[in-house]
Amino acid sequence: MEGQAGAAKIDWYVTPGLSLVIPDANRKADSSLGFQIGIGMPAKESINLEFTAVSDTLPQGIGSLEFKQQGWLLDGLYFFKNQPKYSAYGIVGAGALQTKFSGEKRYRSTFNAGIGAMSKTFWNDRLSVRTDLRYRIDESNLLKQNRFGDWVVNFALSVPLDRKSAMTSSRSRQDAVKSDKTTAVKDRDGDGISDAHDACQSTPAGEPVDAKGCTQDSDKDGVSDASDACPSTPSGEPVNESGCPRDTDNDGVFDSKDICPDTEFDTPVNETGCPPNVAQDSKASRHEGDSDGDGIADASDACLATPAGVTVNASGCELDQDGDGVVDRLDKCPASKKEEKVDTAGCKIAKVIVLKGVTFDTGSDRLLPASIVTLESVSQTLRRYPDMVVEIAGYSDNSGRKGENKALSKKRADAVARYLIIKGVLAANLITRGYGKENPIASNKTPQGRTLNRRVELHILTE
Repeated sequence: MEGQAGAAKIDWYVTPGLSLVIPDANRKADSSLGFQIGIGMPAKESINLEFTAVSDTLPQGIGSLEFKQQGWLLDGLYFFKNQPKYSAYGIVGAGALQTKFSGEKRYRSTFNAGIGAMSKTFWNDRLSVRTDLRYRIDESNLLKQNRFGDWVVNFALSVPLDRKSAMTSSRSRQDAVKSDKTTAVKDRDGDGISDAHDACQSTPAGEPVDAKGCTQDSDKDGVSDASDACPSTPSGEPVNESGCPRDTDNDGVFDSKDICPDTEFDTPVNETGCPPNVAQDSKASRHEGDSDGDGIADASDACLATPAGVTVNASGCELDQDGDGVVDRLDKCPASKKEEKVDTAGCKIAKVIVLKGVTFDTGSDRLLPASIVTLESVSQTLRRYPDMVVEIAGYSDNSGRKGENKALSKKRADAVARYLIIKGVLAANLITRGYGKENPIASNKTPQGRTLNRRVELHILTE
């Protein structure tokens, strides 16, 4: 998990219960009940580890002697079979027992192995019931025996310490979802919502769904979150097939606010989406035959929408003294070399560009609306150079798991690529990679540094 995500959570649980001990015949003792209490945790996908304290008393059938035993066990549980109502597991473990018998008190090693079964969780995932049969061997040196072998039947509960945690192992949880698809609880589209409660029973595989089993659409724009490149679109804003606000003429002004939705490509526009001097009727009347009032008759004017008051050349177009394709009025680097590739501000494109202002939902690859301004500028620049190949590189801070960070940073790079493709950038020119916590540009020891390290960069791969 990336960014503010913390370390992986461990689902600790306790196991109070009773034991029926069936003693070795050489003890000449009767069967008896004992007690146990343990604490456990999932160690791997199908393995749990448990530390258990045990106590039992085995009275001898003859006389008043008895074996009083107390000790502990460290066991490994391997979940190897999953059924609709239970999960089966195997056990192997070792520990130590203290035995009091006939005035003697001895400590000895003990080993046990067996099989068991655990019910699926119930009572709002707060409890599981389990039982197992074990063969327990201890190194005795009592009654002139080298060892005793007892059978132990355990009956216990598994109670999560976190009330929101289910008490099955990680594997049993995953298998439970899979088994639900083929058992009596029908779930035709496999989205985890049974058909009886599923309002949308044909959801595509892997598509995130809400509590009703329908595809999630956070901004209610009609495009599912899984396909939505702009999942935070304001309510009521018309969107395209990718869930982003429509901008038919790609001028950076959404159609809902664009008074001039057919502006020619790369024409400078104001906040209404129109060239600054459009509809200036008074100017047109003062300069009959010169609609933009730049002193060049329309018949000879190659740029009929020149903004008012700017200096133009003989063709009626704004001056671009360094010939970089960005007019002097907008050029922040007016001395660029002609062979240099420049951005929308007229400045040389660096080999590595940090996309400042491109942000995402926490722990997600969903672009926030604040990202659009930066990405619009980037898309305009890349469209100017159709042969330019670019790597979009995603990075994270050093919080969370390495693998999850790398995967999320790749998804964020993909989200940027999708947006640029929507805006007309050639998909063949875009390569996406996720680098996770590699190559930090600031210290990960401070919140500010970690924020800077969670970034997307453009790496220019062609000259």
